[in-house]
Parts: sequence; structure tokens; C-alpha cells
Amino acid sequence: MIHVSLITPEKVHFQGDADSISIPTSSGQIQVLDHHMPLVTILEPGELKIVAGGETTYLAVSGGYVEVRPGNKIVVLANSAEVATEIDLDRAEAARARARELLKGRIQSEEEYATVVAMIQKEWARVNVGRKHVSHRRTQIGEE
Repeated sequence: MIHVSLITPEKVHFQGDADSISIPTSSGQIQVLDHHMPLVTILEPGELKIVAGGETTYLAVSGGYVEVRPGNKIVVLANSAEVATEIDLDRAEAARARARELLKGRIQSEEEYATVVAMIQKEWARVNVGRKHVSHRRTQIGEE
């Protein structure tokens, strides 16, 4: 078991023991299991997957940092995180379209450009994770 803390500025999204965690990093997708070597890396926008007690939770994350500590501890400091089944696809797609339009507009500085690109990446992650798990969500709703 590894102890996982997934924290955003708004709240603690997950804190507890997990069997594994799969994380989008600047080096690609990595999976952390028991006794993983210590590591500090950049969290990239994408899908984060936590497997704990036979249950799998998928989240869309956008940027941040990951630290794998000795003693089977991992801390994920994310700019944002949203559980896949709670993503409003229409809202996410509209936000992505707005961000793309901003990119087409008049960008005055490198800072503005970086901000718009970060917005696009965040919304891209939300849309992709939401779409990937929307059929699962519909199955759950239909079963109730």
C-alpha cells in the first residue's frame, strides 16, 4: 500500500491508502506502486487514476507537482482536479472552445500566451477524461 494525498488549492480530493496511482507527468504517464523510488516531477494536464481497495477513481488534473517520498508516501499538488463522473462535458467543451478563441485573438505577451495555452490544456484534459468515462457514468445512472 502507498499513502496518497491529492491536494488542490480548494480542497483535499483524496487522502488515504491506495494500491497504485497513475499520473500524467512531464516525462509521460507513470504508475506508482509500493516501494517506488523517491521522485519529484511536474504534473501535466491529463488523467490521474487511483486504485484503492478494488475501486478505481479517475480524475482530470491540470498541472502541479508530484513528490514520491520514502516510506510509500506520495503527494500530488494539483492546480485543479475533478472526478471524471462529475465533469459536465457541455461546460468543459464550451470552456475549451472559449480558450481556443482567445488563442486566435490578439495576444499581447508571452505571459498571456502561456495563460491561454494552460487554459486549453486544462479543458482538453477535462473533456478527454469526461468523454472516456461518460459511458460508464450512463451505465451507473441506468442501473439505479
